[in-house]
Amino acid sequence: MGIAFALTNPYVMALEAHAIVKFLLNSTIISAAFGAVIWIKEKEFIWDIKQMVIKS
Repeated sequence: MGIAFALTNPYVMALEAHAIVKFLLNSTIISAAFGAVIWIKEKEFIWDIKQMVIKS
């Protein structure tokens, strides 16, 4: 997540937008990176949860 932030933050800060928009964009990028890491590392666990939800 830190790498994603470090790589995208200069571009986000260069935008001509309000500070809240920049904050939300950075938060979205970091959340997406976190979700991707969890998806890659815990794919089997997520699959098991999905199967339980479908069965119920």
